[in-house]
Amino acid sequence: RLMLTGALKPKEQIDITPKVSGRLERLLVDVGDTFQKGDLIAELEDDELQQQVSRAKASISVTQASLSQREAEKQNAQVELDRAQTLRKEGLISAQDVSARQTQLQVVQAQAELARAQKAQAEAELRELTIRLEATKIFAPINGQVAQRFVDAGTVLTTNTPILRIVNISILVTEASVPERDVAKIRLGDEAIVTVDAMG
Repeated sequence: RLMLTGALKPKEQIDITPKVSGRLERLLVDVGDTFQKGDLIAELEDDELQQQVSRAKASISVTQASLSQREAEKQNAQVELDRAQTLRKEGLISAQDVSARQTQLQVVQAQAELARAQKAQAEAELRELTIRLEATKIFAPINGQVAQRFVDAGTVLTTNTPILRIVNISILVTEASVPERDVAKIRLGDEAIVTVDAMG
């Protein structure tokens, strides 16, 4: 039988860090507070990102209008080409006129493709900004309590700045050092009785 001295530690312990850089606007929990997984525990300032999202939405509207215009021009150019080909068969216009209509259609098609690509780019930028905006709200990843608070509201944070240390104390583990001479006496699966001085 061995008597060992050790320490109780929470099985789950996490340092909360932001996914984006920014100024900490609100810290909704403090040391000792209990929360549930998914609870909002902190918020970063998001005014600038809100503006960028608004600009990105406006940019999508502009590119959509441009794309609609180009699509209309493409349809018109196709009608003009069809008419020119009919007139050419009847010998009323030259082959050069038909060729000019074909070139015009190709130009408008290229402009429509460019407008479509610009719209896709604007939509991708909006998705990225939306993800960054959502990351300004920090939610608890586990049920638990605040064990330590590292910063105060107003602090400018980077993505590796810890805000809080949270622990789940519903399951605790005991860590103890075993003297080298006694290591051979212990086997995986051996029963251990843990007593806590504070509760003795």
